[in-house]
Amino acid sequence: MMPSLELTFSHPKNYFSASHFLIGFSKCDRLHGHNYRVKVRLQYKQVDLASSIDFRTVNAAIQHELQRLNQKILLPKDSPELQIASTLNDKNWKILVADKEYSFPKEDVRILGGITQTTAENLAYYFHRKLGSWLQQNYPNMVTILDVTIVENRGNQAKYSAPI
Repeated sequence: MMPSLELTFSHPKNYFSASHFLIGFSKCDRLHGHNYRVKVRLQYKQVDLASSIDFRTVNAAIQHELQRLNQKILLPKDSPELQIASTLNDKNWKILVADKEYSFPKEDVRILGGITQTTAENLAYYFHRKLGSWLQQNYPNMVTILDVTIVENRGNQAKYSAPI
């Protein structure tokens, strides 16, 4: 039986800056931003003595997803309180929420599927799904547990941990 191994990815480059609002969360329901840090830990089983997970390829996959979120306005696609429509000849997103209306250039927005709010917990879940899918494709049947931690502010963090 091959041993279970663990890798942790907490490179200083694992961060992104983004804006969002949290519907129904008092002062957080206005547009505001954070500088997020991302920590990733995975447990895996060595299939044979020659099999391993390459730090460089996983770090590159993490960076790819972080760059998709960096300097964007994050919107939850599945929020029942949020209406998102295309406008200005398909160049902007028109956002209706409560008594507010926003219009953002599409290039400045990342719409995140599978979540109803852009809380740190949901961002950890979203990132877990994205990276988990990549790991399954690139390292099939090796990774057993994936943990994703999103640090929103110093001292405030959320972790999503699940098998993949």
